[in-house]
Amino acid sequence: MQLMPSQVLTINKRTTSRAQRVRLMLMAEQYKIDLGRAIRARRKALGMTQKDLATATHYKEAQTVSRWERGETAPVDLGPVAEALRSTVADLTEGIIPPDGKAARYLGLPATSSEDQALADRIALLEDAVSRLLAIAEDQASDDADQGPGRSDDSEQTEGH
Repeated sequence: MQLMPSQVLTINKRTTSRAQRVRLMLMAEQYKIDLGRAIRARRKALGMTQKDLATATHYKEAQTVSRWERGETAPVDLGPVAEALRSTVADLTEGIIPPDGKAARYLGLPATSSEDQALADRIALLEDAVSRLLAIAEDQASDDADQGPGRSDDSEQTEGH
């Protein structure tokens, strides 16, 4: 008896590949870094201190703003941050371009500060990690293709029980 698609038990399976998840994680990390740079540039252009921005956005400590600017975290709500920086969310996030740390090092361009150098080093590490993870994902995909359709390591293990 053949089952209709609506009668088949669905199996929870991830729809995003490992490589895609890694790319998404790195994109999120890069966004935090770029957003932090934009916040810092706008804050400095206005002559505000980190404490001034923290107070204007109802945060208790300047450390929170410091974490944003270093790319460790991002503001949960950009609206109050943009407003405190006399800007809009669209203007604050406009032109966020991922920096290319490898190109800067290749050209021998020095970082403007130790914080910028730390960010460039972090980006280089992330780029190298992505390259390695993509190679692993490609190897696994080719291994899965070699096993043929409908075969996986899990199905071979369950057949023996």
